[in-house]
Amino acid sequence: MLLDSIRKYDSESIVFLLCLDSETFELAQDLAPKQVTLLNLEEIEGRYPELLDAKAGRTKMEYVFTLTPFLLRWVQEKTNDNDLAIYLDADLFFYESPESVIEELGPSEIGIIPHSYPSNIAQSLRKYGLYNVGWVGFRNSQAGRQCLDWWASQCLEWCGDEPLNGKYADQGYLDQFPNLFEGVKVLENREFNLAPWNTRGQVILTDSDGRVTLGDHTPLTFFHFHGLKRFGKWMVTSQLNYRSPASKSLVEHVYKPYLQALQTTERELERTKSVRPMQKLVRGKGARKWVRNLLGKALMIASVLTGNAVDMSRLK
Repeated sequence: MLLDSIRKYDSESIVFLLCLDSETFELAQDLAPKQVTLLNLEEIEGRYPELLDAKAGRTKMEYVFTLTPFLLRWVQEKTNDNDLAIYLDADLFFYESPESVIEELGPSEIGIIPHSYPSNIAQSLRKYGLYNVGWVGFRNSQAGRQCLDWWASQCLEWCGDEPLNGKYADQGYLDQFPNLFEGVKVLENREFNLAPWNTRGQVILTDSDGRVTLGDHTPLTFFHFHGLKRFGKWMVTSQLNYRSPASKSLVEHVYKPYLQALQTTERELERTKSVRPMQKLVRGKGARKWVRNLLGKALMIASVLTGNAVDMSRLK
């Protein structure tokens, strides 16, 4: 779905897809378009054997976080000088051309996007970092490589799933990019990486051409569908997790089109008999894990009752 949303506007960019297990790799071999270069986990680990030492002492989720800068390093080794390598979380979806983000980056060598937390949650979520790792860009330049190498070394040293002393997973390290490296640009535009944690008070509209826009009529470039979960026939958003109840326009113009695309993809997979049970990555450890699961279920029920969930059986 992420790839489809990109290809709607861009048919030429090279896309690399990292598959975290052999089942996903085999499935992607059958279904991924030819323009996508598939990469299995063993290839990354073979190129960077230091990852295996870190893998032994980390949860699966923590290890996934550790991989981010190494994936970008691997891509840089396959590209030319000054080429731009961009990491994208799989739960992003583009409503406008990705080129607008690249244009905003301009000649800068490293791009990061702030969380843009509203004041009611900014203090409590500061421990997760000022910037979101869902979109991060690096040029294949001296400054870009230096920053990426530093990030990779930090993630090898520590990449925990719980905030600790100003660090959090791979994401907390982004806070230090502007202070340590030249050529870092903070992409402040709200139309980039709109997400459950920063939609509070944001007006969502559509224009005469059906484009999704923000309250100032600026087109929404991409949304980060962080935290979507299934709950019976419902797909539950994480809006309430961030004390940002979804407006009807946000659900209608942003969530529903994405979920319709998800539903279409799932039906195509069912027709090809390519649906397989996938292992779920679990967050947290010990008592924190238990409490997280308990609160999560309560929030899902509350989301259904308050219009922060979508009934998938009613989608057209």
